[in-house]
Amino acid sequence: MQDRGQKDRGQDDLLSFDDLDFLRREEMRAHRLALEFARADLGLRDQGINSTIVVFGSARALAPRAARRRIENAKGREAVAVAKRLGELAVWYEQAREFAKIVSERGG
Repeated sequence: MQDRGQKDRGQDDLLSFDDLDFLRREEMRAHRLALEFARADLGLRDQGINSTIVVFGSARALAPRAARRRIENAKGREAVAVAKRLGELAVWYEQAREFAKIVSERGG
């Protein structure tokens, strides 16, 4: 059976990327995030995708047509109010689509 000193020395012999306890430390969070980014970036490059743009949005935003249908089909005052608020997001949905089109047509 190993004593604590031997176990600690064994951990010290590990390379940093093999030491999961080390990698999972809170202080290593930024490095883990960088690795996640690099992994995704290399995966895209492996598929011939050389540039991307991330657009943050809302999963609640609906296409204008779907928003109109939701307003038309809403029953009750609260449901109508919610549908109208979601309908207001439809403008942003269309702008995001237009932006994506411009970027994809002109991008590298």
